[in-house]
Amino acid sequence: MSGHLPKAVLEGLQDAQSRPENTARLTLRAGDVVVPVIEMTDRGLTVARDKQLPLRGHVDIYKGTELVRRALIIAAALEPGRAVFEFKQQSACGATAPLDFVHGQDIEGYLPALD
Repeated sequence: MSGHLPKAVLEGLQDAQSRPENTARLTLRAGDVVVPVIEMTDRGLTVARDKQLPLRGHVDIYKGTELVRRALIIAAALEPGRAVFEFKQQSACGATAPLDFVHGQDIEGYLPALD
């Protein structure tokens, strides 16, 4: 069956199969620019360089439609067809906003409620 498919389709299928499972759906979004992530580590990420990318700045990293990380990136290396970025700062994103208080505990020092 592979003899009936165009060469570009076969190359695309082979590329998709060789891509690591954990980064297959990750995308980097910087404003209106959306680029698939080729590889992501705890220190940085690698993306395809087919579009004009910002060399630094705040970006969002999505897994499908879910925001998983916000980061401040700087360009570390520009390779043929790829751009390598390092994280200056990164924070994981959850389904709810982080709490800035302790929930459900009696806190010493507060006056009791007046009934």
